[in-house]
Amino acid sequence: MAYPEFVVFWTFGFETLRGALERLGYEVREAPISDNWVADADAFVVAALSFITLAGVPFGIAAIVWGLSSRKKRGKALAAVGAAGIAFTVLRYSALF
Repeated sequence: MAYPEFVVFWTFGFETLRGALERLGYEVREAPISDNWVADADAFVVAALSFITLAGVPFGIAAIVWGLSSRKKRGKALAAVGAAGIAFTVLRYSALF
């Protein structure tokens, strides 16, 4: 049976995975992530917080500014998520009146 020359794992538990694979006899190397990859995960967490009704508006504004000022991929998507969170608040409160 043919196996791939290398396998890519994306995990939060890298050290645990590394230890297990090395005990099985595999060579494990960590590849650095380029600064030009995608918008940071913490940026998307801020954008997701924008969906908290009313209290999320500042998070939405921060996500929009962060996304539009980012040179990383998906920066515009980040801004769009922040804007959607603000729109969600506007729709929720407009439904009350």
